[in-house]
Amino acid sequence: MAGFLRVACLALLVATGCGAAIAQSAANHVDAGDLRLESLPQQVLESGHCSLFLWSRSERPVFILFAQDNPARATVRMQGKLRTLERASVSGKQTYGYFESQSFSGGGVAFKIDLAFDADSPVKDGAVIKTGILRTRMSDGSEAVLPVGGMVGCKAA
Repeated sequence: MAGFLRVACLALLVATGCGAAIAQSAANHVDAGDLRLESLPQQVLESGHCSLFLWSRSERPVFILFAQDNPARATVRMQGKLRTLERASVSGKQTYGYFESQSFSGGGVAFKIDLAFDADSPVKDGAVIKTGILRTRMSDGSEAVLPVGGMVGCKAA
């Protein structure tokens, strides 16, 4: 089933205009102000759960954030280390356990993510992200903004 999800994610990327992530896999990081978000390794979608997969919408898209619904937390990679961030807040409409606006934080890092799910691009057991923004506050108080895309995928129990 993991292979099916990987193929579905790749097909979704191509269908949503993010196909460059496949063709240009040489990129392994994206900079968000002071932070360098590095490409995540392959992630496992557990049975009975939904997960959020986010890629940077950059010249060379990078898989930068993986979130789980239960427990509600996200995984990112920075400075060669995987970091787990707890979901700190949510607001807006919920789609498969993820919200239009949510924040994750931990270890001195915090991200606010705003998503618009694409109701016109139905995906079996999931949802496409039409538009998304990942924000983080920099050490000087400014805010870094990174456009993101991706999907929520669910795996039946």
